[in-house]
Amino acid sequence: MKRRGKWQKLFARCPGRAYLESKDFKKMVRGGLVGGIRGKVWMEASGAVSQLESNPKLYSQLIEDDDALSPEASQASEAISQIEVPCLSVR
Repeated sequence: MKRRGKWQKLFARCPGRAYLESKDFKKMVRGGLVGGIRGKVWMEASGAVSQLESNPKLYSQLIEDDDALSPEASQASEAISQIEVPCLSVR
């Protein structure tokens, strides 16, 4: 709960994505991200938000392209997604 409060203060002090340039940002990341903000911080810090904003239809296009693959490629894609499931759930 204490860390969540520190993050909320940082967000209030640095609107938008300005917190990424804050001198406290690295220290706070090393201290840990609380679950409720982890996705937001990593999406913004990794540049994924910018990519989504600059290519709003790209994700849905990639999904459509994957669905249009040949059956063999589609099966391989499904196998890969099944392999990745356990990896993503480990924290």
